[in-house]
Amino acid sequence: KPLLVDFWASWCGPCRNEIKTHLLPLAAEGRVNIVGVAVWEDSVEDTRKAMSELGISWPVIFTGDRENSPSVQYGVLGIPTLFLISPEGTILASGHSIEEFAQKL
Repeated sequence: KPLLVDFWASWCGPCRNEIKTHLLPLAAEGRVNIVGVAVWEDSVEDTRKAMSELGISWPVIFTGDRENSPSVQYGVLGIPTLFLISPEGTILASGHSIEEFAQKL
């Protein structure tokens, strides 16, 4: 299966909407594996609370605040940012919403 990597934050309204509207249904369908990367957060507790509120069942990596964030290495300037990665490890698409590359799923 392809992998969907979601850079998000608990305080980000558009991130939460993307999770509720698109990622939760995708996870239920089982067509992709999902991993979240919680960026620009003050506390892991905020991330855990958001995961519980949203019903996130996939793994989420907590990266802390903006200092040394992996968002820099991946060129993430705004969130949500999603990457679709093939089973072979090739980045197939990226964008701020699944709707931007849904046809590649």
